[in-house]
Amino acid sequence: MIQIKNRPGFLSSFSNPRVENLKEHLRDKVAKGESLTNKDIDAAVWKTQEVRDTLIKTQNRKCCFCENKRAKKREFDGEHFRPKLSVTGEDHPGYET
Repeated sequence: MIQIKNRPGFLSSFSNPRVENLKEHLRDKVAKGESLTNKDIDAAVWKTQEVRDTLIKTQNRKCCFCENKRAKKREFDGEHFRPKLSVTGEDHPGYET
């Protein structure tokens, strides 16, 4: 697994009402003890060019899990950076609670 030494700062594409609504929805479900599913995640949030370019740069064009080189034009999965649906509980460094 790749260690990311220079974590990116806050991305401007995460500063909009769509992202705020998504975060509120996810917080509400977690607070109610409900499980998250793929339908709860707005993939458009993770697939912006800014997010893709940042992940490609910080991970040296590699998947951070398997370390295979990734082509910039090939699909680049954001969940390979932060697995969205495998988080349980409250204490996870790198995740906003």
